[in-house]
Amino acid sequence: MLPTTPAALAFANTLAPRTPALRVPEPAQVLQHLAALTQLLTPWDLQALGIWPDASARSGMRRVRASDGCGLPDGQLSVHESPAGSHRALIWSPGTDPWCLVWVDGQALDVPVRADGRPLTLLPGHWAGEDFFCLETQLDEAAFGQEDGTPASGQAAQHGLWVGQVSTGLHWQLHPAADEHWPSPWARWVAGTGLRVWADSRLQGAAPARELVLEAQRRP
Repeated sequence: MLPTTPAALAFANTLAPRTPALRVPEPAQVLQHLAALTQLLTPWDLQALGIWPDASARSGMRRVRASDGCGLPDGQLSVHESPAGSHRALIWSPGTDPWCLVWVDGQALDVPVRADGRPLTLLPGHWAGEDFFCLETQLDEAAFGQEDGTPASGQAAQHGLWVGQVSTGLHWQLHPAADEHWPSPWARWVAGTGLRVWADSRLQGAAPARELVLEAQRRP
């Protein structure tokens, strides 16, 4: 199955090898262009481009090789569509590291970063309803002891949760309290209640660790 729509062909060409005579663009330029094109792709385009395993998947990833010469280093691109299909998130993670950058509807999100500028946000990310996109985060090493989010006491890794609201552009960084353990925080929007956050995505039947009253409103 080959890309056929104009957006899919442009996406494929952006990732295609450059001839030595052409200037290789900066990674930031390539990623911004791909983020804009992502919004124009059909589900069948995403399958043809090797990002989704099939047109009904709603999420998936594709490896990128620096040797392809498109301007990006080794890494992976992933696309996550919101439950009702009105929004898409493009995530880029370089190399084999779990940290990532994210664009929603073609716009880069203001994710938290370390002092050296590297994002604290981690793969894979998930939609907590139609208006909220969430990413686990490494905890700030200055506040929590270790660069990888492992508490100084030697307990299992702790993670925070970054929540971005598409309709308003607002975002929140959530952290576990001193007596809480958040190995894999996960959130879901519950109509009439707000955003519920669980400490461990594997235990979604447990009581939520947080309930946030956030309005799912539209920008004026």
